[in-house]
Amino acid sequence: MEPTAASTSSTDPERVPVGRIVGAHGMRGQLRLQCFTDTPDALAALTRIWIDGPGPDRAERGYRVASCAPGRSGELRVALAGVEGRAAAEALVGRTALAAVGELPPAGEGSVYAFELLGFRALSAEGRELGRVQGLWNTGAPAVLMLRAEGGREHLVPSALLVEIDFAARRVVVDAIPGLIDGAA
Repeated sequence: MEPTAASTSSTDPERVPVGRIVGAHGMRGQLRLQCFTDTPDALAALTRIWIDGPGPDRAERGYRVASCAPGRSGELRVALAGVEGRAAAEALVGRTALAAVGELPPAGEGSVYAFELLGFRALSAEGRELGRVQGLWNTGAPAVLMLRAEGGREHLVPSALLVEIDFAARRVVVDAIPGLIDGAA
């Protein structure tokens, strides 16, 4: 039940975050893209991605994917049309890459995309209300669910503690081990 892509806000709900640009590769403008998925090869088929912009509005710019190849440690080496040279690639480091929801491959057996869980109610295994899923933080280890409880309190819960995802009821059940969430265990 491991979510396969982290989620952050996007100006277009039809696009979701799929990775972060962590560096330039070579001198021709290729990017090192750290994927928000446990199967980066699935993203290699994308034909277009958007990169969020600088500043408070984070306006996105679309690019055609010229080439994409596996890198090391869950990275992809991506060349984008219009990103020419190392300096142009380095200017994009730290930015988030997004993809159209309709272009994403199926999540795979036992996996879901993080954006599919946004807004779901989170309950403990005993049925106690923990909050709503506000996002997912990809840590390189199991991703972390970001929950917001009534009153605005936020909780971080390792996705490895997800025991059930119910799409029909729009809820997730979490093994809220003692001490994880105040008053939840």
